Amino acid sequence: HRDKLLGNLWNLLDPLLFLGVYFLVFGIGLRQARDDPFGFVVYLATGVLAYRFFEGCLTQAAVCVRSNSGLLHSVYFPKAMLPIALCFSRLYDFAWGLLILLALVWATTGSPFTPQILWLPLIIGLEFLLCLGLAFWVAYLGAIFADTQNIVAVGTRLLFFLSPIFYYARGRDGHPGLVPERYLDLYYL
Repeated sequence: HRDKLLGNLWNLLDPLLFLGVYFLVFGIGLRQARDDPFGFVVYLATGVLAYRFFEGCLTQAAVCVRSNSGLLHSVYFPKAMLPIALCFSRLYDFAWGLLILLALVWATTGSPFTPQILWLPLIIGLEFLLCLGLAFWVAYLGAIFADTQNIVAVGTRLLFFLSPIFYYARGRDGHPGLVPERYLDLYYL
């Protein structure tokens, strides 16, 4: 963000604006937030931020080798560093979004964090390793097939809207979920 007027402030604004749009569409428009708007904001922020980290790693990995071919041909440079650097870069952006999420949790619950927050580094570490492993595969395929970028973009978009980020798959508090009970086992697979 060095050439942008707002610079690193975009690391805070981007997740906030992204969440605002999805809250308007899914929380208010599709009435997912009707019973618990604050709970839905936290639920939505958790899913959207984690998924954007995942999606960003994969979509950028699809082009990271091909777009740096000049560097790879001019000097000895280990190709594996490209997906690794990419995933760490996305982790940095994710950390800014995580600050937004923690502020939302604090603002909506009004209570201090519980000891379960100690699991957060482990969970983020596991997601990072998953993203890094998949980024290696996608970067490899992207170096061979130029179409990988388009396929990954469509696949991650489909996965995004099929995932229960925007809606409660299972019913809560006596309300039915959007996925019928008889399909929940298949859906969770």
